[in-house]
Amino acid sequence: MNPCYFCKVGETKPGFVDNTIVLGRLTVVVKGIPAAVCGNCGESYYECGVVSALEKIIADARKNGVETLVRKYAPAKAHAPMNGAVAAQASVQRPTQTPYSTSGAPKAKAPLAPAPTPAPAAIETETPQSALDAAKSARKRTLSEMSAQPDCPICINGEIRLTGDTSVTAARGDMVMVVKGVPADVCDNCGEKYARTDAMAAIDAMADEAESDGVEFMVRKYAADALAQQERS
Repeated sequence: MNPCYFCKVGETKPGFVDNTIVLGRLTVVVKGIPAAVCGNCGESYYECGVVSALEKIIADARKNGVETLVRKYAPAKAHAPMNGAVAAQASVQRPTQTPYSTSGAPKAKAPLAPAPTPAPAAIETETPQSALDAAKSARKRTLSEMSAQPDCPICINGEIRLTGDTSVTAARGDMVMVVKGVPADVCDNCGEKYARTDAMAAIDAMADEAESDGVEFMVRKYAADALAQQERS
């Protein structure tokens, strides 16, 4: 333990603190920062490596157009190492199963018995696998793909032919991210906005990165350098 340089009375000991940093339009809250904390006045002191890490968090936030950021100092997984038994179990590769197989390996298709009488006309039937693929494709269809159609699926009467932007909220477990200024197509009748497919793919990547960085809540702009451009103007 070292004496506190602030109150001159207490002594510091290792601990964790939260810190809020406000720089212009940017607000960053970092939780669980390792620090030496005074037991008397509560003043905290950071090591040089911690200061560098905080500066990088702020620099990345400004670069990515973040307005509000609440995150952990380090991702949660970094503070919860697995023990040997769990790690060994996690490394086991389990065999993947096909949707229509009850064992680890796909079952061979049994040959079809010949029909007793020929059918009057050839009728194309959909196999279970093709039906599954079609269902997956249907589930993957997003509102942004609907914008390629001339008719608005909300009001029916309008056409999706205008351009604009919208806000999109993405969630990953306990992480929530709000992205502003997302490129969108707009209905000319009701004004409904449909985020574009390429923009949604980029937002998915942003959300994955935010979750891995220990982010809990974030409000950011879609354009990476939007905030820097605003501050220069």
